[in-house]
Amino acid sequence: GEMAWKGRDECNSNDWINQFILKVWKDTPTRWPKALELQQMNEASREEWRDRRTVFNRRKQKVLLNLEMHESYLAIPDVMEREQERLKQIFATQSISGKPPRDW
Repeated sequence: GEMAWKGRDECNSNDWINQFILKVWKDTPTRWPKALELQQMNEASREEWRDRRTVFNRRKQKVLLNLEMHESYLAIPDVMEREQERLKQIFATQSISGKPPRDW
């Protein structure tokens, strides 16, 4: 969610989600075949491209859902202060090595 939120802000185009998916999932095609190209392919190739499109659409929905959840998280009042307080409590009980302090 946070990566998508930052990616949306960094990208200046309306096509930010496609660019973000290409960046995160390296196996995403950079170009999709047109209808005429699909007609000229055999059935196995068409099925493969259909599967790729399905995977892409699932990834897109996943990104949008995580983005929505992150925006909801950021809308919580005083979320940053609460998070900082929680981290202070965690670090107060642990030493640098990650183990509890000796007097614990």
